[in-house]
Amino acid sequence: MKLHILSVALLVAAIFVSAQPAAAIPLVDYIAAGSTGNWTLDFSVTNNLTPAPTDMTMYLFGVQLSAHDIVGTATGFFSTPITTWDNLSLGGSTPNFNNIWFAPANNTLLLPGSTLSGFQVHVTDLTVPTSVAWFGLFLSPSGGLYTGGDNLNTLNFNPLFEGMAQEHVSAVPEPPSLLLLGAGLIGLTAWRWKHAA
Repeated sequence: MKLHILSVALLVAAIFVSAQPAAAIPLVDYIAAGSTGNWTLDFSVTNNLTPAPTDMTMYLFGVQLSAHDIVGTATGFFSTPITTWDNLSLGGSTPNFNNIWFAPANNTLLLPGSTLSGFQVHVTDLTVPTSVAWFGLFLSPSGGLYTGGDNLNTLNFNPLFEGMAQEHVSAVPEPPSLLLLGAGLIGLTAWRWKHAA
């Protein structure tokens, strides 16, 4: 019987662990506001780089949209008039990123574990974009190296990341994995109470 309880406990633990998101490249999403032909996309960047120096922060961020029209800038960052930026020479993709923000290379604005929003772009598309290409360049002012291995370039002191941002959607209030975990714990408690009497 102890083997059966151990098997159930291991199954519940495996389900819980598999439901955890993998932390590696930065997480970028956006909130859209407005109406047809008049949208403002507000991008948020979460620095979840692991393993990384504690001072590894983003200093250059950009997105690719139908036009260059920056209308908001995250605190400490500056918008640029650059409308054609590609990361090909750094090992990245060839799309021309046309909305770019930068901060001083020694900034502490987006350290590991933090999120920064306010990167806003106006778009005149009829519908909200379903995904948006983005890039971010990071740097450790102390010279520390990023060793996660999933950056596009080989410069671990200055890693480059690219991805596709999705529109932010609210989390489901009761994930099925947590519901299953709760049911398993209730069952184990009931079984123990029954056999203890």
